[in-house]
Amino acid sequence: VPRNGEDRRVFLQSDGIMSHSTVYVNGHEVGTRANGYASFCYDITDFVRQGKNLIAIRVDNSVQPASRWYTGSGINRRLRLIYTNDVRIPYQGVFAHYDDSLQCVCVEASVCNSSKKVRRIRFEAELAGCRRQSKRLRLEPGQELKCEFRLNAVGIERWSPDSPLRTTVSVRAKRNGHTLDEECIDFGIRSIRYDNETGFWLNGRNMKMYG
Repeated sequence: VPRNGEDRRVFLQSDGIMSHSTVYVNGHEVGTRANGYASFCYDITDFVRQGKNLIAIRVDNSVQPASRWYTGSGINRRLRLIYTNDVRIPYQGVFAHYDDSLQCVCVEASVCNSSKKVRRIRFEAELAGCRRQSKRLRLEPGQELKCEFRLNAVGIERWSPDSPLRTTVSVRAKRNGHTLDEECIDFGIRSIRYDNETGFWLNGRNMKMYG
C-alpha cells in the first residue's frame, strides 16, 4: 500500500466469493458475506498500513449440495483494491434509467465526505460525452448526499437486438477543477412496455418473445 494521506481511503471490492466468506486484513475481521453470488465492498482504511499488508479470506462452502448445479468455490470473480479521495462516490452510488415520456436519462447519484472538514464541490453528470448537468454542493464531515439529474437523450440512437449500441453516463465529483472521483455506466437507451392483448413492445415496435 503506498503512503496514505488523511484524504485517502482504501477499499476491498469483490464481485463474488463462493461462499460464506470472511475477510481479514492484518488479522482484523472486516466483513462477512454468506451469498457467494453477491458483490461487496469493505472500507479497510483503518486496517491497512504503508508497505506490505496481509489480506486473508476464509471460505466455508462445506454444506453440500448447495445448488442444483456445480457452483465452484473460493474467489471465482474479480477482487480488487480501490483507492479514493475522502470525497467520493460510494459503492453502487450511481443509478441511471431512460424515461421515454421525458426523452431523457434520469440519473440518481450519491456523494459522501469521509473527512473531518467541510468540503465544497461541483457534482456533475454527463451523457454521451456532451450533455451535462452540474450542482454545487456543500458537504459536512461524514455527510452523504443524493442528487438527481435529467440528461436530454433526444437524437441518441436506441439499443435494440439488431443494433445493440450502448452509451455512457459519467458522474464526477470535482473540487477546484480537479476530479476527485468518477463513476461511468454503459447502458442501452430503450423503451419497454407490455400490453395484455399485443404483448411485448421495444422502442415502439411489437416483438414476440420465444422461450
